[in-house]
Amino acid sequence: MAGRDRAGCSGDRVAVAQGQPSGARKAPAHGFDRIAPHFEWLERLALGRAMERARVALLDAACEALPEAPRALLAGEGDGRFASELLERRPLAEVDVVDASAVMLARAQARLEGSGRGLERVRFRQTDLTAPEASESRSEQSASNDDLPASSYDLIVTCFLLDCFEGERLDRVIRRLARAAGPCATWLQVDFQLPERGAARALGRVQLGVLYAFFRGLTGLDARRLENPGPRLEAQGFSVAQEARLRGGTLGAELRRRDRGA
Repeated sequence: MAGRDRAGCSGDRVAVAQGQPSGARKAPAHGFDRIAPHFEWLERLALGRAMERARVALLDAACEALPEAPRALLAGEGDGRFASELLERRPLAEVDVVDASAVMLARAQARLEGSGRGLERVRFRQTDLTAPEASESRSEQSASNDDLPASSYDLIVTCFLLDCFEGERLDRVIRRLARAAGPCATWLQVDFQLPERGAARALGRVQLGVLYAFFRGLTGLDARRLENPGPRLEAQGFSVAQEARLRGGTLGAELRRRDRGA
């Protein structure tokens, strides 16, 4: 892959070769593999199109800060709906689609192919972002867990990903993605949230409890509660520039910018 100057906020484009879903490496099956073919209708059954609206609520605002050919990392992308929206707005974007589920990656690739989006600038990578990195323990590292290039991306996107983790696993995912972000990067974070107060907060707790129990049963999800990733993102230099709340405050989108000194 050609190099790119990451010392400033702009630079020459990087040619991203077309990739194949990394399931070809015969990595272990992931919990979300079993629901990948049904994910879209399950999501709509539970919440209508609210999650789709949340994914793109701040996408146009994010694109305003990006070059015409940004380099984007879509972590936990799922079935490719966000990737399609991004490429509609930034067709020259160089996109790394990362997910731990090979089946989700295959569905994302099929969606982009079916939409007529060119895939020559899109790469699909099966990567477990919670696995130990090379710097932590090379012997424990999965063969499918390639390190992400450091300081490489203009845009980091985590749509309904960080709410899957808590504790050290959440720390590890955020640290790893933050290292991959460029010095002037934008981070678009979309997740479930608890309303701030009152009956809406109490109802939100019940709804989230049901959702976590449901997905634990289907996918083996480790997290049992929603842990606010905000302080960890702030610690990595990403401050909130814009935010949106949907569905009574139970869904939230945040546009975060990396502080220049971070």
